[in-house]
Amino acid sequence: MKNRSAKDSERADQSGNPGLSDPTTLEWFNTAAFTLPTGCLGDATRNSVIGPGTFTINSGLTKTIQFGRDGLRRLDFTWNTSNLLNHPNYSGLSTVFGSSTFGEITSVGAMRAMTFTTRINF
Repeated sequence: MKNRSAKDSERADQSGNPGLSDPTTLEWFNTAAFTLPTGCLGDATRNSVIGPGTFTINSGLTKTIQFGRDGLRRLDFTWNTSNLLNHPNYSGLSTVFGSSTFGEITSVGAMRAMTFTTRINF
């Protein structure tokens, strides 16, 4: 096993509460609660930082209209949406101590997407 210096540590020392009452994308957790470890591995516990959750509503509507003398012909209209409310779903929480983005949200999920489809069945 390779001996790592504190600079190359996989885990920082936790010296305080990382939780914030009002986190933002630029400061999702209290970065001051972490310090450079004195040994090879820091003492921050697993899951000490909780990332952002997700909230997505997807929906679909379909309307079928029959036409023709025998009623065997159909016109189908379909409307599908993903992330209907266009709610931002943050991801990419930077937890690398010493990084320029430490404690920041670095990405966001897909915005609302809609598809409209018309199909003729005969």
